[in-house]
Amino acid sequence: MSITKKQVLDYVSETPCNTNRQVLDGLVTELMGSDNLDTSDATATAGDIRTGKTAYVNGEKITGSAPEKQATTITPTTTDQTVAAGTHLTGLLTVKGDSNLLAENIKSGVTIFGIEGTYTGEST
Repeated sequence: MSITKKQVLDYVSETPCNTNRQVLDGLVTELMGSDNLDTSDATATAGDIRTGKTAYVNGEKITGSAPEKQATTITPTTTDQTVAAGTHLTGLLTVKGDSNLLAENIKSGVTIFGIEGTYTGEST
């Protein structure tokens, strides 16, 4: 007979005043001597788990495939830079700022990173 933790917990919670020590002791003994763990309600997929890590889902051991991104600094450029969906960040992600990114330093009519320029002087 294979007993799951859920069955023991259900038994105890459904009959909290149960004083049948023999029944409860038998369930606990069976559970403690078993590697049986109910994972039938688990919903993770390999893509949810970091690459190389393992977990049990629906009674099966799965190995993660989600990519990892080490600590990195992103410096804005003329093209978009993305971190793939589902990536597990394992360190700090820093996006560089620039104290000169001010409206008065950007030509009027030009918008850079959401800052609309107001500079109307001569270009050098």
